[in-house]
Amino acid sequence: MKWSGNIGYSTTEEDPANSGIYVQKVIERHYYGDLLENRFKIQGSNQVNDDHLFLNRFSIVADQFALSNFHSACYITYNGIKWKISGIDVQPPRMVISVSDVYNGGGGPSE
Repeated sequence: MKWSGNIGYSTTEEDPANSGIYVQKVIERHYYGDLLENRFKIQGSNQVNDDHLFLNRFSIVADQFALSNFHSACYITYNGIKWKISGIDVQPPRMVISVSDVYNGGGGPSE
């Protein structure tokens, strides 16, 4: 299935109003590609509510910015929702992006 959407990249910049203070900023870039997998899984746990996992994978045509900054990609948009990136497989000129959950802010894939 074809896909078109944004990828958010987390950056840290110095606050122009407060010298020496750094703030997180997310830059969005638009990409095209394919939805490779669209899976949903309910995982039982010892909690009151079960964990819901979204095991979607996207393959995008990556530009030089994406290839140089893949480590700071934090979310991808799909169906109007920002999805947290859980992994990226760089295969120039493409990148395969895995997501697992709804994005609630924060930094790159490791956060």
